[in-house]
Amino acid sequence: MNISLTDAMRHYIEQQLGLRHYSSGSEYMRDLIRKDQIEQQRGEQLRDLETLLKERLQAKQGSPMDDAYFERLRELLHEEHAS
Repeated sequence: MNISLTDAMRHYIEQQLGLRHYSSGSEYMRDLIRKDQIEQQRGEQLRDLETLLKERLQAKQGSPMDDAYFERLRELLHEEHAS
């Protein structure tokens, strides 16, 4: 893969190599991509949790929204992502 950068971007990356102790521009870019992937996964998990909360509220199950309730929601979310 070939990526074209402006001079300003190239200069910025070179600064980051020194400041953050990356050994190459490729290492820096891989780290940025990994961080972006993690951020997207967290965003998806939050959206899924929000959906579960809305579903439970609309179902009016009457169960209290205590620590055990939220732990069960986390378990359901984890089960959905595992499948």
